[in-house]
Amino acid sequence: MDDLLAQITRGVDPDSPDAFRRIFENIMLLVPWWPLIWFTVLCVVVGAALGWRRRRVWLGIGLALVLGPIGWFTLWAFPAGEQKQHERVKNFPITRKR
Repeated sequence: MDDLLAQITRGVDPDSPDAFRRIFENIMLLVPWWPLIWFTVLCVVVGAALGWRRRRVWLGIGLALVLGPIGWFTLWAFPAGEQKQHERVKNFPITRKR
């Protein structure tokens, strides 16, 4: 714990008006950002796949982005989307009766 406090307060004058900002910057430098970003991308991709399966892609992406893996399970609480029925085009050459 002392090592962590030493890293956080390195180069910070406690009497300085910007001490809070410098401590905050030092804390942010200790966060492993790349694994967090890749984990978020993975959550969004899985959320999109689950949303596609439930016919609610954007809801799956949004829940996974905000809630992470918990959003995957939350998606199942929502009703499935409606499947679109395609109308037959009367004058389309394949469907036209001869």
